[in-house]
Amino acid sequence: MGEFQFAEDRNPSPASRPSTPKNAPFSSSRPTTPLNETTSHQEIFNTPSHPLHPSHPITTPQQFYDWFAIVEKTISHSQESHFRNHLETVEEHLARCEGMRDRVTQILDSVQAMICDWKNVEEGAESLQAACERLLEERVSAASARNSISFSSDKRRTASSKLKMKYLCAWNTMRNLNTRLEC
Repeated sequence: MGEFQFAEDRNPSPASRPSTPKNAPFSSSRPTTPLNETTSHQEIFNTPSHPLHPSHPITTPQQFYDWFAIVEKTISHSQESHFRNHLETVEEHLARCEGMRDRVTQILDSVQAMICDWKNVEEGAESLQAACERLLEERVSAASARNSISFSSDKRRTASSKLKMKYLCAWNTMRNLNTRLEC
């Protein structure tokens, strides 16, 4: 039996689909959009009215996916913009709070240093007061000892003076007697 072949099978053509023209600039299986009489094809494709409109017609699925990714990114960016603004505001507040926390920590450290210095001064003042009180007590006791020594001294002088007076009186009396006896 012989093989049955179509003419296309015997002479394969390079085009995958016979209805597609080989060198068509914008080949598509659907008809193009009709243009107004005042709008040219060049004006539509060269001057996009919106940044998301493609600058040239989309002809391949990859071009469509690229364009769609740009559109999705733009949409998500616009939807997230108020969240980003809020995040920036929160970060500013956080930075201020951290600055205030650092300042409060510095002030707390300064206050603790002042309290430590105050305690040292207070301890020094208490030590000085105790030393002054001891000195005052020593002074009082020294003055008391001096007065007591002075009083004893005065007593001795008085006793010594009285003794001298008695001695002198006795001497004078003896001399008077002696002179009378000699005469």
